[in-house]
Amino acid sequence: MKKIKDEIVLELIQVMKEKKLSAGTIARLIGCDSSQIGRWTKGKARPTLVYQKLIRKGLNRAKSL
Repeated sequence: MKKIKDEIVLELIQVMKEKKLSAGTIARLIGCDSSQIGRWTKGKARPTLVYQKLIRKGLNRAKSL
């Protein structure tokens, strides 16, 4: 399976590293399951447009921590 990483996922990974956030913590900020975070960050799945909007909101919350 080809690994695909969207720009939003790359930003998600960067914020998680910078803020030292676990998949569980960022998942709560986004409103999804931590296993979904793993699928996105490993390139096994791509976030839908709905999740891309939720990721954006979650990243904004994470950046303010």
